[in-house]
Amino acid sequence: MVPEDFALARKHGGTVRVEVSGGGQALLYQTGIVSTAAFQQALIDAVRRSGVFASVRNDAADYLLRVRIVAVVPPAAGLREVASMSSRWTLTSARDGAVVFDDVILSRYAASAGSVLVYGDRVMLEGVARQNVKSGIEALSAAKLPVTGS
Repeated sequence: MVPEDFALARKHGGTVRVEVSGGGQALLYQTGIVSTAAFQQALIDAVRRSGVFASVRNDAADYLLRVRIVAVVPPAAGLREVASMSSRWTLTSARDGAVVFDDVILSRYAASAGSVLVYGDRVMLEGVARQNVKSGIEALSAAKLPVTGS
């Protein structure tokens, strides 16, 4: 679920802590469900891989990134091989609690019919979640954030 590459507008010098909510409790993927835990781990790995922030922390950080999975729509059975996902990304400054980025990220993913036949909805859900992570990180990179103490 972690994208391979990113088109970043800029890299931010601060540190970030990541929290995800709104997904399902599935181990990975079930019909129409993206696991909260799997999405959070993919997001943390993607933030590290992209370098959009200096580091990801589990404790005190310059920013708190909260991502809420709003909706995941698997492909309609047999009609088309497209899944969609929306999530709300909110970045707050730890210094004063100010919201410095707030956006709804919409993503769509189309897989080949062959991969859907072999792997089912899993390939679609993983693909749309990966696209959502990529689009969110790229949107974050375009944000003009206040200078941090790090």
